[in-house]
Amino acid sequence: MSKGFYYSRISYNEGQIVHYNDEISQKRQIISNLESLSQSIYTSEEKASEDFEARYSNYEKMSCSRSRRIVSMSTSLNANLNSVASDVGSTFSGIKKAILSKIEKCEDDIRCYEQSIASCEGDISYCREQIRLIEEREEEEKRERERQNQCLI
Repeated sequence: MSKGFYYSRISYNEGQIVHYNDEISQKRQIISNLESLSQSIYTSEEKASEDFEARYSNYEKMSCSRSRRIVSMSTSLNANLNSVASDVGSTFSGIKKAILSKIEKCEDDIRCYEQSIASCEGDISYCREQIRLIEEREEEEKRERERQNQCLI
């Protein structure tokens, strides 16, 4: 193989490394955004839970002070409120699981890109070594030609 071949491989691999580093940066930004979103959802979930508990508590106080008919209605409403709270909780849980899954996928992608970068760096080292060997061989051939030319003179 020629030096040009190895130089082109080095150039290609260096381009790949730049590409992989860009991808890693993008994945890290996605992870940061998802973590921020997750925190926002956690805060929203806490707020929703606190609001629900406050409203439920006020509703219970109101229903206890009313007639039996209202208390009967409150039992039905209580079941509905518990169902809503459960739905809200499972929605937040589902969103958090989806975010966590996406973060894990991005982290897996980053690991793959890092392995690809290591592979490119290994190939670059190999190519540089081959170029060095070719240059040594060329230098040795040049010295041999010069030595033979000296013998002819």
